[in-house]
Amino acid sequence: MDSQELFSKVDRLRQAKGWNMYQLSLQAGVSHNTLYKWRNRNTKPTVDVLEAICDAFQISLAQLFSNDTSADELPAENKKLLEYWSTLNRRQKQVIWDMLDTLRNGK
Repeated sequence: MDSQELFSKVDRLRQAKGWNMYQLSLQAGVSHNTLYKWRNRNTKPTVDVLEAICDAFQISLAQLFSNDTSADELPAENKKLLEYWSTLNRRQKQVIWDMLDTLRNGK
């Protein structure tokens, strides 16, 4: 997948979220200028930028590079869980992870 195909996929994901480019830059913690340069083929994204974008979309790098669109669809319950997750701060997420780990390991 070349840089423009990758950007097109990111753009489709962005539009599916109802975000404009500025909102994507805020969600990913990536400068709007970085996204603008990428779109205009002046630069290629770094792995750090791609990881930040994936975090914003709550997908893995593998999913971003995958051509399989069927994996993009999640059950409604999972989507709702991800929506809740995205509203939590880092500390809250860690508390949830710790709780899930405890539940899973039966401690």
